[in-house]
Amino acid sequence: MINLLVLAVLFSCLAFYNSAQQKSKYKLPFLEKWMQKNVQQTKIAGVISLLASLIIATYTFGFTAGVLFWSVILMSMLSLLILIKPLHVVGYKQFALLFAFTLTLEFIF
Repeated sequence: MINLLVLAVLFSCLAFYNSAQQKSKYKLPFLEKWMQKNVQQTKIAGVISLLASLIIATYTFGFTAGVLFWSVILMSMLSLLILIKPLHVVGYKQFALLFAFTLTLEFIF
């Protein structure tokens, strides 16, 4: 459940990051191209994803602990996205592999 919460927060942060008025010189994946072309739908999807992750966090951990956990995850994802995304260090394949590994660990333990 925590893994899905982090994924929802990361998607919403990525949606808001790509809906900004920036232009990239690099070759972008299909999802990022679509996000930059459809700004209004991207922002709506980002807000819905943020609200869904907040609801999941408050349901899982309780109100106060859920809001605190959600805000820490949100700040962490935003800072990592701003630092790592422009450098193109981590791609979608590495992220998918990391997500699958952590999801497997979450179900095992």
